[in-house]
Amino acid sequence: MDATVPFRPRPLRRALALGLIACLGASAQARAAAPLEAGPAASAADPVEALSAEAGSADAAVESARSADAPDPALAGHYYLRGVGEAGSELRLRADGRFDWFLSYGALDQTAQGRWRRQGDRLWLENQPAESSRPMLQAEPAQDWTERAEDVLRERVEAEAEAAALARCPFLELTDWAEGVAEPAATFALDDPGQAAAARAERERAADRAQARQGLPARERALRDAVSELERAAAEAIAASGARPAAELAAGSAADAAIKRAGAAQQRYLDAWRDLYGARAQAGIEPGERPQPDYPPACRRPPPVEAGRLPRAQWRGGHAVLIGDPGQGMRFSGFKVRFVYADGGHAEDISNLGGWAVAPLRAGAPLRRIEIEPELGDGGSGIGRLDFDATRGAGAAIYPVRLDARQLLVPAFERMELRIDGPDLVPVWPGERERGRYSRASGSK
Repeated sequence: MDATVPFRPRPLRRALALGLIACLGASAQARAAAPLEAGPAASAADPVEALSAEAGSADAAVESARSADAPDPALAGHYYLRGVGEAGSELRLRADGRFDWFLSYGALDQTAQGRWRRQGDRLWLENQPAESSRPMLQAEPAQDWTERAEDVLRERVEAEAEAAALARCPFLELTDWAEGVAEPAATFALDDPGQAAAARAERERAADRAQARQGLPARERALRDAVSELERAAAEAIAASGARPAAELAAGSAADAAIKRAGAAQQRYLDAWRDLYGARAQAGIEPGERPQPDYPPACRRPPPVEAGRLPRAQWRGGHAVLIGDPGQGMRFSGFKVRFVYADGGHAEDISNLGGWAVAPLRAGAPLRRIEIEPELGDGGSGIGRLDFDATRGAGAAIYPVRLDARQLLVPAFERMELRIDGPDLVPVWPGERERGRYSRASGSK
């Protein structure tokens, strides 16, 4: 499972590529939507050939056609759609009565396989999607812990630690507002003012820069004082609250008041920084970096650490689930994963855009079981739930889970009607309006 394709749980969009799907044939219709959005699948060199390789086993159960009309061997061959904008489509009619069909339009890919037959000047394609006996979700053998798994675990641990720090010190949320302070806007003359006017404008700018420099010492002292005040207020707030989340403090209590004072001090600190930043820019001096207050440990955000920068012996290690379909080059997000430990405890995570869900190792409590289900329900897709035992519960490991994405694809059509026009096959649209035609490839039989 190397390719990473983002997925979010939502219905697949209906296929409407220039009407090639929703309008083909009188009985063509879209099926129920699947609950996951699938990204682009890995493309084969010849999509029709790839489909043909799988059609044989599925066709055994549907050996007879829907009517007594037999396929016409003279029509067998490989056709390409022409005259429909940016849509690409191929149709292969086999002499034994089977067909393979493929459509690509932008990010949308659709396929169909089944039986074809001739009836007068009409050719009918009867879609017969293959039935799969494979479970939708299937656990595969566990794999060794990797650098990527370690990074995902560390990102989660760091995010949880940051969220906890913000819960204890909600005034820290103001810090991000100070990023990207805009420099004073430059002024431009619309017309050439002449040498005298240009010299006068330059003298005025020089006077402004000199005046701004004169005010810098006072602004720098104001910022230092604001930093000191904030450090005191933050320490007092943590001491008063006992490092409990601010949401748990009684409104109007001494601890609540201390948190509010720290918030006011944080705002004054940011205002002082903005004032100094603007003055330095006005004075033509590089503004520099914003000074960082020495917050209490309970308010500090953990620095990010990449696994590749650490010796393997310093890795945390953990349990990871990776959900995807390697055959289609897909990963799936939006799955709720529950890690159950031997002591009865558990950890939960939602698979991310890369298909990863992680949980930490627990001292003295090996991982016993993993439970997986779509976070928002399966929407009738039949994905269901997967429970399996953790085969490497005592150590760090990755548990790949294969989701058979082909079972999620909405059938492109049930029945397609085409008019036989000499060597070409013309899709029949509602009202007999024609658009595009399938032409036989040169030398195709």
